[in-house]
Amino acid sequence: MIANDSLAAYLCKRRGTGRRITKGREMSKDLDAAAAALREKFAGSGFAGSVKFDVEGEGVILVRDGEVSTGDGEADVTIAASLDTFRAMFEGDLSPTAAYMTGRIRIDGDMGAAMKLSQIL
Repeated sequence: MIANDSLAAYLCKRRGTGRRITKGREMSKDLDAAAAALREKFAGSGFAGSVKFDVEGEGVILVRDGEVSTGDGEADVTIAASLDTFRAMFEGDLSPTAAYMTGRIRIDGDMGAAMKLSQIL
């Protein structure tokens, strides 16, 4: 089971309120909280490269060379899924491989970078 301060916990606490405008885009507070949790996970990981988590209906989280932001940009790999799918993967209820094979996540770009993420998350 994943601790309450983990990325999964932040993604699980989806609220219908609490949205704000950032750089012209609507971003949820939950997305900001998830980005903060990712900062902890990527700190000291040595992850070189970039990945974009496209959380459908919420926004994006961009990780570039260990730096995490909720701004959009180019990435080596983009992983797109619903909030529920990301939550299930981060809680361990759904393996990323099974999610990919069943079409619940879409991966565009460098598959090697995507595979490295499983060690960090």
